[in-house]
Amino acid sequence: MLRDIKDNISSPKYAFKHINDKIIKSISYLLILTLLMMLPLFIYLFTDRTKLTVSPEEIRSEVGLFLSDEIKIVDGKLLNENNNKAFFVSGYYFVMGDYNIINPGVVISFKEEHISISFLVNKYTNTEVGTYTYQSLGMENYLFNNSNRNDLSYKLSNVLANNNTIITYTFIQVFFSFFIDMIMIVLILSLLSKVSRPLPFTYSNHFNINAHLTTIYALIILISGLFGLGFGTIIAWIAVILYNNIAYRSIRIIKKGRD
Repeated sequence: MLRDIKDNISSPKYAFKHINDKIIKSISYLLILTLLMMLPLFIYLFTDRTKLTVSPEEIRSEVGLFLSDEIKIVDGKLLNENNNKAFFVSGYYFVMGDYNIINPGVVISFKEEHISISFLVNKYTNTEVGTYTYQSLGMENYLFNNSNRNDLSYKLSNVLANNNTIITYTFIQVFFSFFIDMIMIVLILSLLSKVSRPLPFTYSNHFNINAHLTTIYALIILISGLFGLGFGTIIAWIAVILYNNIAYRSIRIIKKGRD
């Protein structure tokens, strides 16, 4: 498998070695590439778990909505004078008071005696996956003022990062997102190759070829994830289209001459 990855990166034409593979083998190869793309997540799992959910910096930019003299925690209980507020950051809803969230997502709510984390599937289905008392978070007596903006941001970020259910959800979500992206790229390139090139190949042949050509896409996504390059997806698309063209242009059609 490592040899296949090396060959497919070094020269696009090597993808044709797999033209007659079974579809299941090509899909298995895409699954391995998907896991390769997720390597940065496994690194963050042991280095900085906040990068797997929402960072303190992202929360800090919005948490000012909760900063008020009317909101405080005294002796482990939240005192909130009808300040029903919420903000949304990177797929997570942060809720103060009795604020109704109707869209699906992860909800972090400030309750009377604890912070609750739950999955909201719809307005009727809400599954709680973690609760944290204010005392356990060092917030037994706490003021929601500007001097605590950074501290509050870090606490909320760490609550999410240390919840194993949320981390598992993140891995599953990213895995399927990457895998579906890979499948869609292969399907699109295979269709274009089938329609635009007069070759004696079946759609399955094109699928097998393009499944291996996406190796360069996976590699660039991996590198962009490791180094935090925001434009990695664009470069990856350009690279895989370029590899597709180089590979198919390497084909030489030999026509039979007349006797």
